[in-house]
Amino acid sequence: MTRTGMTLHCHLLESQRGSSDGDLSAVLTQIGFAAKVISREVNRAALVGKLGDTGEVNVQGEQVKHLDLWSNEVFVNAMRETRLVCTLVSEEMEKPLHFDRVFRPG
Repeated sequence: MTRTGMTLHCHLLESQRGSSDGDLSAVLTQIGFAAKVISREVNRAALVGKLGDTGEVNVQGEQVKHLDLWSNEVFVNAMRETRLVCTLVSEEMEKPLHFDRVFRPG
């Protein structure tokens, strides 16, 4: 059961009791963490000079913003740290990013 105001971490812990979804929980927790980091930076972007275009165009044909590139890097690092994700696709990257060191349960 989901309660109002429950954190993602608490929800994942509660929902995986008696389950073997630990890997999925780890990836979702990292996504939540990356979202918090990105949210904090977006809220202060004007103060630290991270607004505006980079002059580049992404694979969708859109102008790339400084925050787009930075947020993409935060997300890439978060997924890499899980060692559970093997490939990541983003509009900020021309081709899929394959991680070399993926955890494989023995």
